[in-house]
Amino acid sequence: MQFTKASFGDAEDVLKKKDKAITDIQHVLQDLNTTIMWHGQAQLNGDIANLFGRRGGWDPQVDSLLKSEAGKDDAGAKSVDFRNVAERVDVEIEFGNVGSFYRDIFKLNIAKKANQIDVGVIIVGNKEIAGTVGENIASFERFNDELSISWKHGANADCPVMVYGLLPLSYPSNTSLIDPRAKQAKEELMKKRVEKKTLTSSDQEKLH
Repeated sequence: MQFTKASFGDAEDVLKKKDKAITDIQHVLQDLNTTIMWHGQAQLNGDIANLFGRRGGWDPQVDSLLKSEAGKDDAGAKSVDFRNVAERVDVEIEFGNVGSFYRDIFKLNIAKKANQIDVGVIIVGNKEIAGTVGENIASFERFNDELSISWKHGANADCPVMVYGLLPLSYPSNTSLIDPRAKQAKEELMKKRVEKKTLTSSDQEKLH
């Protein structure tokens, strides 16, 4: 797949000194051959994670600074965030909502302050991918603009950040091309909501 990129805080200069890391990242993006599906976040995440796993040296990133240090029981490896310990590089794969992108920036800044990494990388889709995956999804164009303004006015984070934006060659022509895993997840969520609503109604009846 083709991609575009934007560097903030000399991130590209830092990455160029880390030959394996930048080579791996760009090969992963070039080798990605995912059909962009409606609500296809799970498929994109899974395919990119598999490609990083094949390169070697990339461990599922442990969200230690935000969870384990706070005593959270669910701290641990994540399947779509990676860290190359030897080259001190974190990679965040972000096809989630806009708020998740800003959390990525926050996480990278903490890791840099804690002397765990030298540079962070965020992989997102372009605006067409974002519009296909769902509503209010992070896109390269949006965050290139916003980070550019942030760095211009000195409101930047301390961690250099490279943002890669995917540029697929084609998109689905209709909404029938839906990621089956996303459809199943939505059905399970709706079922839980119905069960919760039913339980709440039952409790209210008991009170009367």
